[in-house]
Amino acid sequence: MCIGKGLNFVSAVCFILLITTSLTLAAAPKGLVGHWHLDEGTGEVAKDSSAEKNDGELWEGAK
Repeated sequence: MCIGKGLNFVSAVCFILLITTSLTLAAAPKGLVGHWHLDEGTGEVAKDSSAEKNDGELWEGAK
């Protein structure tokens, strides 16, 4: 499926996601101490994607 002059649908979606993610991180509120997506899937660490890097540790089989 093409949109406009040859831009395919998948490329358009990837572009939108990239722009949205960039804007979201760029618009982080001043003083933000942590931003955890909680999408690691496995493991015992919740990665902090803010500039502070306050990773969290999951205990006792948290799901």
